[in-house]
Amino acid sequence: DVAVRIAKNILREDNPELIEMVRISALLHDIGKCTLQFQKKLKNINSEPSEMEDKMPYRHNEVGWAFLSRYIKKLPQKDIIIDAVYWHHGITNKFCGYNDTDIKLSDSDAKVMMGFVKEILGEEFINENPPYRPVKAPTFYHPYGLEDKNMVNLFVRYCLTYADKMVSKHMN
Repeated sequence: DVAVRIAKNILREDNPELIEMVRISALLHDIGKCTLQFQKKLKNINSEPSEMEDKMPYRHNEVGWAFLSRYIKKLPQKDIIIDAVYWHHGITNKFCGYNDTDIKLSDSDAKVMMGFVKEILGEEFINENPPYRPVKAPTFYHPYGLEDKNMVNLFVRYCLTYADKMVSKHMN
């Protein structure tokens, strides 16, 4: 809701497709937190960081992107939405040096995330048996001299990132 409000306040004219991209990105951005490893990390918050990093080599935004990249279908502007999920915490630990298939998901984690997507978007958006076809992590780009698609990516990412920071700040 916060991300959508930010988007509507920035836009000069009504753009339902762009607002929908922001809304879906915001709903899905933390889906990588559904994994058992992330939940264990939350419970062991006092563990040594290096010990937890060994058990969890990818951040939740990377895991969420990998899941969405493989298991989501029929979603308009999917690439823009999952790009926002990937980059909502800025630079990642491997800086795009891998594919979605490098991030291994357990069957139980994938099932939980599929249930979440089905609940918020609908069953028709899930591909329960995705084909093996590696997708490279999205690149981090900047707004100088880029085509319109990248400007849309930046707008969606900005609305999501700003809303995420605002909400997190108020929840602490």
